Amino acid sequence: AMRDIKHPNLIAQYGAGITKPHCWVATELVEGASLAELLRTGRQSWRMVARMVSEIAQALVVAADHQVLHRNISPSSIRIRGADGVAKLGDLILAKALEGTRAERLTKPGETVGELPFLAPESLFDEPMDIYSLGITAYTALAGKNPFLGKNVSETIANVINLKPPTLRSIDSSIPPSIENLLFRMIASQPDG
Repeated sequence: AMRDIKHPNLIAQYGAGITKPHCWVATELVEGASLAELLRTGRQSWRMVARMVSEIAQALVVAADHQVLHRNISPSSIRIRGADGVAKLGDLILAKALEGTRAERLTKPGETVGELPFLAPESLFDEPMDIYSLGITAYTALAGKNPFLGKNVSETIANVINLKPPTLRSIDSSIPPSIENLLFRMIASQPDG
């Protein structure tokens, strides 16, 4: 679904196929680290996270213009290029076209895709929400951990549905209120726009 969508903040896909017994995807090489790798060193600066959110959001706007959902935004799907700090969204294999000739059901009814603690509560029952996933990914980068991650799948699902994450400024008072407010709007269970 994402193969023909080009944007500076999307990892370009050059080809994909099946060479028995393997499936393969050829993508742009992004020298740098995934956000998941960066999180192993601890919380990330609010300036880096704000830039990342802005850049990935721009890529999501282009995808939405093509009626495509990414469906798997998480720290492991975002790479930060080492040379200039540009954020690039990858892991496009679960992307789904919502209409047109590329729109086909890739999952069974009721089946979820993506990393559970980064999925919007409504995605457990309906279409995933990329803005929510980007928001909780950014929250995780600023807090140093995902607030919904439980000891098992059931606990994680309950946390995603019921838990309200702690304020970011209680974790790091240098985070501007405007950044915190934006992220909490992104991760609201019923966003108001």
